[in-house]
Amino acid sequence: MASEVQLTPMMAQYQRIKSELPADALLLFRLGDFYEMFFDDAQSGAQLLNVALTRRGNVPMCGIPFHAANNYIARILKAGRKVAICDQVEEARPGQLVRREVTQILSPGTHFDDRMLTAERNNFIGAICASGKRFGLALADLTTGSFQTTELENDAELLAELQRVRPAELVFPAENSGLQSLLMNGAVAVNEANSFQPNARPTQKWILSPYEDWVFASETALYSVREHFQVSSLDGFGLSDRPAAIGAVGALIHYLKEHLRRDIQALSRISFYQCCDFLLLDQATLRHLEVLEPLSADAPNSSCLCGALARTTTPMGARRLRDWLSQPLADIQRIRRRQDAVQALLGSAPSLENFRAHLGQVRDLERTLGRLSAGTGNGRDLAALRAALEQLPGLK
Repeated sequence: MASEVQLTPMMAQYQRIKSELPADALLLFRLGDFYEMFFDDAQSGAQLLNVALTRRGNVPMCGIPFHAANNYIARILKAGRKVAICDQVEEARPGQLVRREVTQILSPGTHFDDRMLTAERNNFIGAICASGKRFGLALADLTTGSFQTTELENDAELLAELQRVRPAELVFPAENSGLQSLLMNGAVAVNEANSFQPNARPTQKWILSPYEDWVFASETALYSVREHFQVSSLDGFGLSDRPAAIGAVGALIHYLKEHLRRDIQALSRISFYQCCDFLLLDQATLRHLEVLEPLSADAPNSSCLCGALARTTTPMGARRLRDWLSQPLADIQRIRRRQDAVQALLGSAPSLENFRAHLGQVRDLERTLGRLSAGTGNGRDLAALRAALEQLPGLK
């Protein structure tokens, strides 16, 4: 459509910036007090956001107020779309074209919007790499800096793990139609689990993001992982002889850095875990035993196991409790060590209460650091960080 229109310098600037973005990203282009969308983005955005579709000459356009942009961006992300934010990076001068740049690209699995995040759950973006019959799964939460990977033996193990962690977004090789079908059917199955319970709580399905196959290839992924962590060997990460896991980790790093242009220095460590170290609980088991959530939408949270046990003082503790309940230990020695630690705390009530009092002054430190590392933090985050650091001597 753009080729049929005589473009002004500003529209030519828009088209150049748009051409450099992921094809499925809606570009919000800053013009004074509004973010504007043009051409196909305007038609999609107007329908998605229920705003008026207008025209500038023959060019379809729609706009949203700058001061209310976060509300609209949240709606776009909830619909499973990516958003590219293009801001003015210099003061406007009469008769001159304002320089504009894309300052961030957001996706369902990489945003920092507290209104869309749940304190007791991670907001994971995942990547899957198939190697023979095995699958590598990498999971990153940019809001907390959590970065982990594993390998699964078959389709059933992969779907069970995805249903447990419920990633907001999944990256996979675009040309692997078999894997795409498996993931789409798995997402449908998560929601169809509600069909037998009319009042059941809705479950979130994952957003699928196909990505270039060569990024998952062994040599490319290995290079991406080594370069990111600045190491010559991956043995220290437990990834030696783990080609599927390396493929997933390397692809996720490439997707975040190159496709979404994100600064991922906060992902400074990665851990490898094996599902055989834990008792495997699939989505049906978690739901029908009401481990994490009540089966009925009308039931209070305290009627599920997680709600009944929840006495955590911090959001970090709430996320850890959720992990422990959805992934119970299978090794007797590790179980006993955990029980001994709990008993040591319960055996000293004054020390435990003092410990909890100090923790009460620590807010969501992981996500505070995540925002500050990403450059989206503010004065409140700095104050929360200071308050948390002041508790460390007492906690120690």
